[in-house]
Order: sequence, then C-alpha cells, then structure tokens
Amino acid sequence: MNLKYVYTKRNFESEVFYDLVYEWEDDLANELKLSLYFEYSSAAIYEIWSHKFIRGLYRLFPFLCKWFFPSDNGLRFDMLPHMGKRRANSEHMIPCVIDFYLQEEQLSQFNISNKHHPLMLISSMEAYNYLLEKKAYIKDLNIQHLALSISDKYKIDSNTRFEKEYDLVLMGRQNPVLADFFNEYVKTHPTIKYVYRKIEGGSFNYYLVQNGKETSIGGINKREQYMALMRKARIVFYSTPDIDTDHERAHGFNQVTPRFLEWIACGAHVIARYMPNPDSEYYRLQDFSKPIETYEEFEKAMDYALTHEVDMAKYSEYLSHHYTSVRANELRRIINNL
Repeated sequence: MNLKYVYTKRNFESEVFYDLVYEWEDDLANELKLSLYFEYSSAAIYEIWSHKFIRGLYRLFPFLCKWFFPSDNGLRFDMLPHMGKRRANSEHMIPCVIDFYLQEEQLSQFNISNKHHPLMLISSMEAYNYLLEKKAYIKDLNIQHLALSISDKYKIDSNTRFEKEYDLVLMGRQNPVLADFFNEYVKTHPTIKYVYRKIEGGSFNYYLVQNGKETSIGGINKREQYMALMRKARIVFYSTPDIDTDHERAHGFNQVTPRFLEWIACGAHVIARYMPNPDSEYYRLQDFSKPIETYEEFEKAMDYALTHEVDMAKYSEYLSHHYTSVRANELRRIINNL
C-alpha cells in the first residue's frame, strides 16, 4: 500500500490544540514524502457524502470519487473516533485516533462507521489493548498502535539548556489532588516563584505569584508562546486524563498525552499522578516520577526538584524514541506489512 497524502483540517480548524496536530502532519509529510490534502470543513464534505444518490454513483462508478475525495491513500488525525452515519468511510483514508474513550456499548457503531478503512491507527496503547480484547465488536477493523509524538523541531541533546525563570509553571487544567498538595506546600514555602493561568475574555492569561504578590505576565495564546513559557519552568505537574475525575469524559481511560513529551523537551522536572497502565509503561512515566499518592511524597519530590538540575542526557535519550520522525518510520513498517 502506498500513501500519497496527509489530510489536514488547517484551512478551517484554528483551535490552539490543533497546532500540535499540524506539526505532526508537517513532519510526517516531510519524512514520508507526502502531500498535504486540504480538507473541506466536516459539515461540507460529510453533507456531500450523506446523499444516497452520491454514494450509489460511487459504488457503480468508483472513478467519480475523485470529485469528492482524493482517489489516493492518505493518513488523517482524528481528535476522536468518528461514529456518525454521515462519516466518509473511505477505503482511501487511514485515521489515526488521538483520544479514544469509547465504552463497550459504542463499539458496534464504531465498527460500522469505520469498517471501510484499510487500517485504523490507535494512539493509546491502553486503548489499543482494550480493543484487541473486544474484537467481537470490531471484527471489520484492522487496528494498529501508533503512539503520539513530539515534533522534531523541539529536539534536544545532552548539552541543551533552558534558563529557568520560574520554579513552577501551572499550564492548563490542574489535577485537583496535586493542586491541593501544592497549596499546602506554598503555606510553608511562600518564596516559591510560580505561574498559573486564568481564562479571561476568551484569552489564556498567566500570572506570576511570589510571597503572596501576583503580577500579570501577559497572554499566552500561540504555540510559540506556550512552548517558550514551558521552557522557563523548573518544575511542572502532570496527570493522565481520568485520574481524580468523575469519569464522565474519559470513562476510565488514562492515556499519556503529548504534554508529557513537551515537558521533557522543555527540560522540566515532572511531578505526576497517573494510573499505571500500558500507556504509562509505554512512555516510561515511572522513570521520571512515581505516581504521587501522599503529601509527604509530593513535598519530597518538590524539595528535590528545587535543588537539583535535570539530567538532559537522560531526557534527550528518552525523546529520541518519541519524535515524529520515529513515528514516520514505524508507520512505514505498518503500511509495508498491509
């Protein structure tokens, strides 16, 4: 099987979290010598495909597909697995599912909605293993594991150094247990210099706090600003999606997200809460932080991180297994075995 395209939504999806996806797309296109295929908005393309007349024409005259979709094979990143009947379930598309949180009762529809794809890539090892156990529900799907990565543009080596302006940076939503532990820690360590986020008027604004005094450091709304701030952090917190939650969103799945790789690429000490599972083992979270369970463990980890430098040789060796160029080679092997 030959790939020609990387499908991209960048013409109509401008949410900040898509910037990471577009970095993957660019790296994969470069490594695998693929072209970018700029998709219609989902509303437009699936509206075309929803008409029985159009689908009937395609079945009778397959060459007509080029008027609606490319007739060559391509890879596409999907934030979530598609489940609707209006899904363009094309034999020319290989979806790579970023977040998989489906429950067992949804798997039959998942199978129906995606059964024409020659291959489905599942980014989470935890979700992949789960699906292997549910083959009775997804009998028509050829699934393979292809983990998420970090763009080669963020490569580091043993000599990489970042100026650490802040003791701690709190990016995005915080795990409630780690947040409580940190609030307790600040009471006895008021001089710690940390940054946290407020959402104000639709903007992500960040504030510096030290000795109870709060100072604005401005808005962080672009990918470059986000990474620049992360590089200034000596310590960061990390947690998997469904730990310490009501389980309404992730339904018990605790995949490792790309933010963990970003923190490593920025040379920060990681203090983490996570459920040990196939994903945490695949990404070797235990090599960077034990799962924090008690305040005493948290305090010890904070004290160590504030007084020790990160081992950048260890960090660079670790990331050498997780750049997008590495995933490109893994994808090439998967495709060659189809």
